[in-house]
Amino acid sequence: NKLTGPVPREIGSVASLLILDLAGNSLSGGIPAELGALSNLQVLDLSMNALSGPIPSSLGNLHVLYSLCLGNNLTGSLPPTLGNFPLLETLDLHGNQLEGPLYEGIISNWTSLKTLDLSFNSFTGGIPSHIGDSLSYIERISLGHNSFNGSIPPSLGNCSSLSWLDISECALIGPIPETIGQLRSLQHLNLGNNGIIGIIPPSLGQLTSLKTLYLGSNKLVGPIFDGIGNLSLLEELHLFQNGLSGPIPTGIGQCVRLANAWLGYNQLNSSIPASVAGLTSLEFFSI
Repeated sequence: NKLTGPVPREIGSVASLLILDLAGNSLSGGIPAELGALSNLQVLDLSMNALSGPIPSSLGNLHVLYSLCLGNNLTGSLPPTLGNFPLLETLDLHGNQLEGPLYEGIISNWTSLKTLDLSFNSFTGGIPSHIGDSLSYIERISLGHNSFNGSIPPSLGNCSSLSWLDISECALIGPIPETIGQLRSLQHLNLGNNGIIGIIPPSLGQLTSLKTLYLGSNKLVGPIFDGIGNLSLLEELHLFQNGLSGPIPTGIGQCVRLANAWLGYNQLNSSIPASVAGLTSLEFFSI
């Protein structure tokens, strides 16, 4: 639809409301604080509108909420009351102008969360060190295109159900934790365009469900990990613009679904392994 104008404050008096979905309209103005009175609300989706202003702290009163989607033009920081959602499964705040840190005290209560999307905002500070201990059921984490700094928390390796991890285009430093190799359900890993240093940990060879691996535009050094041949489902490999050295592993020929490999702007030497000739799905190979 193409609804315009503000979200009516009067909706906050509809006590029986379970789902409020106004996504994909042209609503403007702020999010009414009165929505916090909807104590039975389970789903609140106001995304893809033109809403602005802060997230009302009163939304923390929605204790049975399991899906909150607010992608608009919102500003300000995350109110501490957002930690009052013990049943929350989906939190999608992508594409706003939210800022400030992601506090440990907020995420520690999101024990039921499966999808966390805070991408394309202006969040700062470090990623909470215990994020992986709190989000034990998480399946999808998207934190890319923010200003998060510091290192990647090793606790992320405890997210055993994680299939998508994107922390690209931030200001991360430090190494890739060995614990990332524990994410056996991971299909998409994007840590590109940061300042990550050190080697590619050999443990990434244990990510046998991986389909896309983006580590380009960092400060990685050392060889391409030998275990790459274990990634038989890999379709996209982006390692360009690092300081990687040594030969291209012959095991790359075991990545039978590989379609695109970007290895340029490194310090790789030796010849292209003959095993590449067996990559029948390969469409783009850049060194």
